[in-house]
Amino acid sequence: MFRDFRLERFRNVAHFEEKEPFVAPESSVGHEDRIGIIGASGAIGSMLVGELAALGFRDIVLFSRELQRACDAVNRHRSENACQSVCFLARPLDVLAEDTRAVAEKIADCAIVIHAAAPSWRTSAPSAQAARCAGAHYIDLGGFEMLMTEMQNWDLGEFAKNRAFIGSAGLMPGLSELFARFVADWAERSGAEICRVDIACGAQEAWSDGSVEDILWHLDHHRDSGWHDKGVWKRTSILRAIRKLPVSSPLGDGLSFAIPNPQLAAWSARRPVLRITTWMGLLGARTIFAIVVARILIRLNHDWALRRLKDALLRDCASYGRQATIEVMASRAQGDIVCSGLFRERRSEWITAGVVGLTAAFIADGRVRFGANYLADAVDPAEFIGALTRRGVAFDLRHSITPSTTK
Repeated sequence: MFRDFRLERFRNVAHFEEKEPFVAPESSVGHEDRIGIIGASGAIGSMLVGELAALGFRDIVLFSRELQRACDAVNRHRSENACQSVCFLARPLDVLAEDTRAVAEKIADCAIVIHAAAPSWRTSAPSAQAARCAGAHYIDLGGFEMLMTEMQNWDLGEFAKNRAFIGSAGLMPGLSELFARFVADWAERSGAEICRVDIACGAQEAWSDGSVEDILWHLDHHRDSGWHDKGVWKRTSILRAIRKLPVSSPLGDGLSFAIPNPQLAAWSARRPVLRITTWMGLLGARTIFAIVVARILIRLNHDWALRRLKDALLRDCASYGRQATIEVMASRAQGDIVCSGLFRERRSEWITAGVVGLTAAFIADGRVRFGANYLADAVDPAEFIGALTRRGVAFDLRHSITPSTTK
């Protein structure tokens, strides 16, 4: 079935004029304020409920296309110790079937709105539009770049001056870029002069059709490979973009693929001495082949590309096991790795929910920069990594002098 991701638009998020403007909540919020989760009955959304309760939120609304699934999630969480004092509400919501005003009215009593539905390329834009209309702080897992591409000519304007509007607040993107900045800062504080940062990421899980659709969206919109070099995006050939990385984690066991990462563009521009590369790892040869073929055939046969890529990803998951891995390497001009940071977690959905939940807690605590749309720009990396550590997330930081072969 033919589908052009770049031309398809959402009919249900057309601009409209409000007859009766919403009364926006105050920009300052606390843990006692109501927080809503769009897509609360999904894998990430249902896990996020428990994370928010553990972080101290006491009024949580679960939005789902299927009311019964939302109610089941409420009953499941009510039995947990951390949720005994939490007020739960379940509401039906389908952002693709309802217009923006209807969605905004349903979420209007939420001070913070989290979007955790899939596929993000279809559901993020109407959710964000409604959150802006309702005057709520907004957090999105899918990625700010994806959101703004689908909402062309959308200016956040005055809204962003006193509201948090954070895309890319998940594991990848989100934590991966934030951890890279943390490692680079740590290397420079130790006195090292670095000129290159390599970010190797990989996640294996039981991918849903919605998640694979989002991967296909990125493949369709980013058809080149390369890195940010001295503040400028440098393209490279597919052959140069595929290699084996000299890392200690399972990311070094297979092939890695250099991918575009628009979130690093602003950081690269501020740090013109660095070459910054994002590598997608934990990919078997079958998945590399599926990615290359999907880039060519996605617009001719979307369903075939989805099935082929999903099958390859599930085979990788069976080979490597469920896990999420981020390894950051800060190197000198000579190619020696002077500092590295490693994050590994087999509960990839749990860490994603943890990052999103902590982002909401930072908003409630007033520790987020308004106007910043990427997680690494919106929070202090060291403060956020420290908070995750106190939540039980392990990060391994090392000083080393190791010859690098990622040139």
